[in-house]
Amino acid sequence: MVSLRSLLMSDRTFVSVAAAGIFGCFLMADNPLFALPEPVRSAAAADTGLPLAPRTLEAARVQASETLAMFLRHAVGPDGRAAEGAALQVALPAEDGPGLQVVLVSDVRVDNIQFSGVVEGRPGRVSFDPSHIRDWIWRGEDGRLYGSYIARASLPSFHPSAAAALGATLSEDPVPAVWR
Repeated sequence: MVSLRSLLMSDRTFVSVAAAGIFGCFLMADNPLFALPEPVRSAAAADTGLPLAPRTLEAARVQASETLAMFLRHAVGPDGRAAEGAALQVALPAEDGPGLQVVLVSDVRVDNIQFSGVVEGRPGRVSFDPSHIRDWIWRGEDGRLYGSYIARASLPSFHPSAAAALGATLSEDPVPAVWR
């Protein structure tokens, strides 16, 4: 298991939270669009290291899946390009061994039912189909993160001060009101 402390203090572009043997989410440490604020990094020093139950992660994935079509209708333009502030968490084959890892994909493009995007730290674009999408993230005009179901589900496993700081970046409702 990777602790929140190592997660947030890492200098690597991608760091993972391994929860009960499942890679729960990837955060982009040096992408200003998705970077966590300094209070979250500071609070990580007191990380509890509690794992997430696989059912909790699966429930978050299901919620994200249920709202994915709405996200795509609002985030992807007629040209197939996702708007700035939109990203997907996608399960891709692990680069360093068997299995899958969930990575944050930005600069998303949709062509029919084939998706592609950029994974920071990897050359070129990656392609994937919708079944690989685990979560969606939208930075609203208010600066808050919408979607982010995995991050929301992860909050109880964080130290209270880290959870509060991360929670402050999340919108109250995962779906923007103007999308309903």
